Amino acid sequence: MKHFFVIFLCCIINLNMAKAQIFNVDGIYYKVGYESNVEVTSSPALYSGDIIIPAKISYNDASYSVHSIGENALSGCIGLNSVALPGSIASIESFSFRGCSGLTSIEIPNSVISIGDNAFNGCRSLTSVIIPSSVTSIGGGAFIGCYSLESVSILGPVNLISSSIFLGCNGLISIIIPSSVTLIDHNAFLGCYSLKSITIPNAVTSIESGAFSGCGGLASVVIPNSVKNIGFSAFYDCRSLSSLTCLSSKPPRIYEYTFYGINVENCTLYVPDGTKELYKTADYWKDFLTICILENN
Repeated sequence: MKHFFVIFLCCIINLNMAKAQIFNVDGIYYKVGYESNVEVTSSPALYSGDIIIPAKISYNDASYSVHSIGENALSGCIGLNSVALPGSIASIESFSFRGCSGLTSIEIPNSVISIGDNAFNGCRSLTSVIIPSSVTSIGGGAFIGCYSLESVSILGPVNLISSSIFLGCNGLISIIIPSSVTLIDHNAFLGCYSLKSITIPNAVTSIESGAFSGCGGLASVVIPNSVKNIGFSAFYDCRSLSSLTCLSSKPPRIYEYTFYGINVENCTLYVPDGTKELYKTADYWKDFLTICILENN
């Protein structure tokens, strides 16, 4: 019985080792996952230069499909200039490219479904990103500290702009947010002071605390009629805001510091016909000195 148990234990250990098998093909390290899939994993020596990741590889007479960029796979590779991702990739895992400060561009293939937390955190040389229509989720902090990022297009049916996703992206000028988004989470655009305008989709029900805090370049904002809640400090210190339009027939819930730092003497609040008195008496909305009725609403 004891002999049988030792054999059984050895089989389990060998099976786990096989599952975690890591090998190198043409300078790129891969970890074997389920079936015949592998993920790109970290290298003992940091990746650098220009890398092309193939869709399929062969190793020891076996063929594998490259299915994902693993967690921390290229993290800290400051000498990495560019990466070509194959159309076989379904996920870019958390911290995959964190701190790749030399990475100037990334083309995300239309096969990718998810982008993990902090995936591109600290990629400060990235200038633009197009997130394809295949992507359904983008993790929190995915682009924190991408200081050079100027434009972002999110084409996939994501329903959440995650917390801190673009925090500190102070070069961000424009972003396309899909109509599927229902929530803009905490600190999503905190410190994006180059952002001049933002279109908030008509499906959004809540703008969470700090979402646009410190967006000092925002001159005008339209709050769609779907929004029920605007969190604490959501538009804190948006000092250039001169026009705020709220399309809701009932003033959304806001808080003492939701619009703190805005000059309410110079910022005009536009509201639908028949709602002016509601806004004039609603907590904190009434602080706006000029409340006007929208024309042709």
